[in-house]
Amino acid sequence: MKKTFYIPPARLRWQNDEPFALDYDDIYFSRGSGPEESRYVFLENNHLPERWQGRERFTIAESGFGSGLNFLLTWWMWREHAQAGQSLHFISLEGHPLTRDDLQRALSPWSELQPLVERLLALYPPQVKGCHRLDLGDGVSLTLLWGEAAEVLPTLRADVDAWFLDGFDPAKNPEMWCDAFYRQVARLSVPDTTFATFTAAGKVRRGLQAAGFVVEKVKGFGKKREMLRGVMHESPTVVSETPWFDLPKARSRGRALVIGAGIAGSASAYQLSRRGWQVTVVDKHGASASGASGNPAGAFYPALSNDFSPYARFHLSAFLYTSRCFARWQAQGKQFGLLGEGLLQLAYEPAIAQRQQGIIELLGASGIAEQVDAQQAGVRSGIPQQYGGLYFPQAGWLAPTKLCRFLLEASAATCHYDTMVEGLSQTENGWLLVSDQRELQADIVVIAAGDGILCLEHSQPLPVTIARGQITLLPASEQSEKLQCAVCHEGYVLPVLDKQHVIGASYAANDRGREVRDDDRKHNLTLLQERVSSFAERVQHSAEGRERVGMRATTQDRLPLVGALPDYQAFRDDYAGLHHGQRASRYPSARHMEGLYVLGGLGSRGLTSALLAAELLACQINGEPLPLEKPLVDALNPARFLVRDLKRGKL
Repeated sequence: MKKTFYIPPARLRWQNDEPFALDYDDIYFSRGSGPEESRYVFLENNHLPERWQGRERFTIAESGFGSGLNFLLTWWMWREHAQAGQSLHFISLEGHPLTRDDLQRALSPWSELQPLVERLLALYPPQVKGCHRLDLGDGVSLTLLWGEAAEVLPTLRADVDAWFLDGFDPAKNPEMWCDAFYRQVARLSVPDTTFATFTAAGKVRRGLQAAGFVVEKVKGFGKKREMLRGVMHESPTVVSETPWFDLPKARSRGRALVIGAGIAGSASAYQLSRRGWQVTVVDKHGASASGASGNPAGAFYPALSNDFSPYARFHLSAFLYTSRCFARWQAQGKQFGLLGEGLLQLAYEPAIAQRQQGIIELLGASGIAEQVDAQQAGVRSGIPQQYGGLYFPQAGWLAPTKLCRFLLEASAATCHYDTMVEGLSQTENGWLLVSDQRELQADIVVIAAGDGILCLEHSQPLPVTIARGQITLLPASEQSEKLQCAVCHEGYVLPVLDKQHVIGASYAANDRGREVRDDDRKHNLTLLQERVSSFAERVQHSAEGRERVGMRATTQDRLPLVGALPDYQAFRDDYAGLHHGQRASRYPSARHMEGLYVLGGLGSRGLTSALLAAELLACQINGEPLPLEKPLVDALNPARFLVRDLKRGKL
């Protein structure tokens, strides 16, 4: 069966506005007493909120999101009892998510919860498989894993403090309630992790006991005689399947130094500051977003392929996460451009049309994109189009410079511009950065320097390619202003922003020439004429047009580098035998340069990918639940190319 991003929603029958699951012949909550049952079974029997008192961070995992009632009640209690500076991570699995409309209907009876319901619905993800991180405020993060438990639970990396073992009756959902499930629950548990579940089934009790939990029967809710709860006193020993991709130990928050004030550095500063880090940013330019992130406008959309590859999965996840960030900020009155105004990706060749058909099949009824013909493309874009293609209704375009400034201001970072890094060395107290103007001490360092990643000794070994790009800026005319969505082909054209259109972009790998070139301008305008001729006829072609050159750091697999920098020599020593195919259990965990991280190689996709990449990096640094499936985290690991070469016997 061909893999797909789309996950079908739950099939429901409504009984007095209460949902009934047709596939499991079971209810979502007790009629008339849903909140009371949830509070008793899951909150009281996990001894909450007492157990999160005095904790900097507390993590709850749930085996069935369903209507979201358990989560909302937990969030409500968190708002009443949590102290300033505490954070709650709530992780929930769901194999058959409710649609947004069904979720709203299911939760409508409880007026006191509606303010939280509205915030949840505003960020509720589409029917797309995978990991969805929602930042809801109040120190609360919700991670939704859409997919069957047997598929998604092994990909989760988190230290869980309490389990809500929910879901349909074990007799009606035996695929979830099985020994493999109990082992995964145990794997993710830390010492003194508790669980509570509505069921008292003997099979469940024996399965949890075999996995290492101490289990007891207690009084059930209402007419239900018994239920189970328990505790894991000692975590099981887990053997890593990929020790070379093991993550370093979590760091205590302190001083963070970020090298680079473009989109990667600004996003890193923002995500670290949200977790209490004191952030300092240095950049060689005179202001933020002065390198490749300094274009007046850029397109924001998911870069997809017609397969289920790590590339497609990461960029789709990044698009959805960043869309939620933008939606939250726009609701607060922050403006960076025109997001959610749409983007058209033209199918200007038969091979591209075929690839786009494959993308549509993968996306299914998710609503991420729709296939349009030339006439429909003209209607969407506001000007006639000679090609059809894919239309992304939630995509758009924005000003990267405004976004970077917002992220840095929100992070309250201390920024040092016009600062050239002359040395970076590890000390007893962390790291010392020496520049042409000052010395700076920090507990951790994040290298997010764009094309400058190869100018620093510690990140220089990374296999990064620098690609030159040149955009053309044309003044808008009354006719060209009718373009109402971004249009991408080999290049792209963006609607008017600040009385001009951005036309892009040339591409030249391993070319660091920063001079403006007439040939690149001709290239951009020729593509515009060939692919979007109706727009080329409407825009002003005059001497007022300007050019801008930027350098983009890219990787061989077009995925960014996110995580701790490897200790290169230790990797060569520890994993020299990888090409012999020995078992993973024979190898030690990966060794890294302690406190040194990288976020780079974003290429031309930084507007879409930087925020999720920075969220992933911050979670790794702080030891928080990861916002992506572990195989995708491995696909972004900075050591992946080193491991590949070791497996091939090239080192």
